[in-house]
Amino acid sequence: DRLASDEHWRKVAERVRIHHMPVEQLPVDQPYDAIVSGLPLNNFPVAAVRSILEHLQKLAGKDATLSFFEYVGVRRVKSLIAGGDERERLKGITETLGRVCADSQFKQECVLLNVPPAWVHHLRFS
Repeated sequence: DRLASDEHWRKVAERVRIHHMPVEQLPVDQPYDAIVSGLPLNNFPVAAVRSILEHLQKLAGKDATLSFFEYVGVRRVKSLIAGGDERERLKGITETLGRVCADSQFKQECVLLNVPPAWVHHLRFS
């Protein structure tokens, strides 16, 4: 609605696309300059996290930025109270995100005013 009714949003409406579907279904033939993801990666199986991140990388054009967030300390707290299988899943997500961020992250921000506080990761794939 804001893209149609708000004067500030109308200025960019032609360049904005909102997709409501599994990210892996997005076609990779037209790369994106910026991707903002609100997917709750900590809730998915490790294989799904890998698949999503790999597909997002394919969707990113040259010098594109992928930004996503996660709540501060969620995996750590969950790992402390989780059983063995869940603890292993969370460990796999930590390792997967760690590898991707080590390879491609150029900025990380902590947003303390968010409730709960969140890390925002900004990646650029070469």
